[in-house]
Amino acid sequence: MNREREPLRVQFDMLLKVPSQIDNSPILSKTKRKCYKGKQQSKAIMSDCFRASIVGKDGDNHALSLFFTCPDTRFTPGNAEDEFQCSIRNKTFGYVVPECHESLRSIPFTHIFSLARLLSIYENESDLDRKRYLMEKQSYTFVMEAGVQKAYTFFKRKCEHVMKAF
Repeated sequence: MNREREPLRVQFDMLLKVPSQIDNSPILSKTKRKCYKGKQQSKAIMSDCFRASIVGKDGDNHALSLFFTCPDTRFTPGNAEDEFQCSIRNKTFGYVVPECHESLRSIPFTHIFSLARLLSIYENESDLDRKRYLMEKQSYTFVMEAGVQKAYTFFKRKCEHVMKAF
């Protein structure tokens, strides 16, 4: 097609004879080469999978919040008639999962999110040393949906603040 270049050399027996009914004149055509992009890189799941907002110092401490910390008071500040008997303060992971290894029993939790994180790591990590290391490292935020469900269930059974909020 390009008249300035030398044509390709092919053995004679590899050529096919074109029937006389078909026109053998070269055709000039315009083609566009499309630029194909590689596979799109997906975002990391841990960064924006869940829509839970991190609560600041003056944030929400409602009983159904992930970051709810039980005040461990017997009465509501506004209403002295509601009496609460919570047994959630100063509990450790061994209280939630009694059959866990001795080295994991002394890890404390303060709110629903920290218990959900501990349960998620406990269920998904197989190596005991790595499990203990990740559970003690507060900056490691690995939370599964099943862990959140179990944490809410535990708080619902043991903390009357959460139970009455449901």
